Amino acid sequence: MTFCVGFAYLQSERVDNFTWALQMLKEQITGGEVEVIVTDRDLALMNVVECVFPKAVNLLCLFHVCKNVKAKCKMTVFPKKKQVQIMEAWEALVYSYDETQYYMNLANFEGICSSSSIFNDYVHDQWLIPHKERFVEAWTNRVMHFGNTTTQRVESAHWSLKRILQDSIGDICSVWETINSMIVLQHSEIITSFEKSIIQKVHRHSNRFGTKTCSTVTSNKVQQPRPSVTKLTPRPSVSKVQQPRVLIFKEWLPVEIHKFIDDIIDVGEDGNCGYRAVAALLGMGENFWAFIRQECVVELQEFMSHYEIIYGGQIFVQQLIRNKWDM
Repeated sequence: MTFCVGFAYLQSERVDNFTWALQMLKEQITGGEVEVIVTDRDLALMNVVECVFPKAVNLLCLFHVCKNVKAKCKMTVFPKKKQVQIMEAWEALVYSYDETQYYMNLANFEGICSSSSIFNDYVHDQWLIPHKERFVEAWTNRVMHFGNTTTQRVESAHWSLKRILQDSIGDICSVWETINSMIVLQHSEIITSFEKSIIQKVHRHSNRFGTKTCSTVTSNKVQQPRPSVTKLTPRPSVSKVQQPRVLIFKEWLPVEIHKFIDDIIDVGEDGNCGYRAVAALLGMGENFWAFIRQECVVELQEFMSHYEIIYGGQIFVQQLIRNKWDM
């Protein structure tokens, strides 16, 4: 279960402000050392993390890394077919499971980017050479990050807090009361979850033969580790030529826009399909839909005056932010 341990108001993103915030956080941690911290590539923040938590591994948010690389690819690489090929090679590079595979995928990536020197130099100078150990799977899997390789949880918590506060003009006392109420509610939910787990037994399966006798466990249980297995079939090389895929839903759309369609993804239909589609097409996976929704809200809030003109008034924009209308 995700929960917040602290909130900080910073006047600006400067080294002294970051230092104060992380020092205050460090004082609240009484058991054990912080082993992993995930941040964006803010050099000032990264330097402070290294000073305040010298034993921690500072990972970079994989989503923001890939987002920046994809944006640069769209700006400097043409045609679109080449962009797709490069991003597939980039994905294979990022998810290399060991150093040997990484350098094989790196050679393939460099070969594909040989005609795009600006993009190739950008990726190497800005990301691979200085920071590959912070986001490439071959290195990040050496630390216990429990799958947290993005800042999505923090972004989601920040979005929830901004939704509760509604605006940025409250005084510090009213803001403190609001945040405190949110924490009390969150604490109550955690206690309720623990109390429920006391009387709830978890059965792995209905077949009784060969099972081990075990005591009551919580619903947030720690699973028994499965035996390790050897991967028999490695991921197919992205350099192989594949048959063109048929877009089965393409004919449902107007013929006039067919030439603009690069891909179609069928996602879950739970009322968030639009966000799911965007997340999936960005290569994040549709389960990152909440992060996409949060990014849309941030966009509306930062450029509210522009969207008020587009949508015809402040009321409609506020309704969008509060999710009373589908975005």
